[in-house]
Amino acid sequence: MRTFRCAGRRLAAAALGGAAILGVTTACSSSGTSAAAGSTAGSTSSATASASAKAAPLDALTADQIASRATADLKVVKSVHVSGSVQSSGQNIALNLTLGTKGCTGTMAIKGEGSFILLKIGQTLWIKPDNAFWKHAAGADAGSGLIDLLSGKYIKPSAKGSSLASIGTLCDPAQFAKSFGSQMTGMVKGASTTIAGRPALQIKDTADPASAYVTVSAQPEFLRLAGGGSNGKLDFSQYNASLHLTPPPAAQVLDGAKYGF
Repeated sequence: MRTFRCAGRRLAAAALGGAAILGVTTACSSSGTSAAAGSTAGSTSSATASASAKAAPLDALTADQIASRATADLKVVKSVHVSGSVQSSGQNIALNLTLGTKGCTGTMAIKGEGSFILLKIGQTLWIKPDNAFWKHAAGADAGSGLIDLLSGKYIKPSAKGSSLASIGTLCDPAQFAKSFGSQMTGMVKGASTTIAGRPALQIKDTADPASAYVTVSAQPEFLRLAGGGSNGKLDFSQYNASLHLTPPPAAQVLDGAKYGF
């Protein structure tokens, strides 16, 4: 049993490192914004002229107002797809998740440590790591038969007392948006560009390389958060798309409490 509990603690620590993505996307939260790579502005500058012509819906709003509206919109969407990668505590974390009011589904990966499926329906969370993740989590216990038992299985973390369960906070768009901070001040408008075929406006904190890109519309939505330089980016798409969630087969689920998760 000690073997399982040790692996569980290692897995929880790694997974919570992934949950730190919330902190990364809010590099400007002292000013109230989220993050994203200013490096992308240059690569899309060729679209500036055409996008600028369509910027009228945002002309009358300050950058602070635009950031506030986009954050407020994210808090009430039924679903949104978030993909990309960020740097957190020296880890490169890749995210490919659809978040929704009823739950979420998708994958997270930590470079050099493996990946896992994340599925949440209501208040119930399941996590299915790949073998590379289990081997990293198990460490010296990897050859003890632990991998054979856990391979291909979903872990259902205990509802209380499990640090692993807290990673489920990533699943809620409203919770995600709250991490951006409450004070939307000190923002300025940046370049007009195009992201995924949609006109976009950059808003940024003059004291930080991070920036956000929003749709050019009366009700702006986040299209990209970027951390600047090599800090990565997150793209937002498929707002309010239908989200169908199906629990895993019971035969593929292990009770996390039984094994220390």
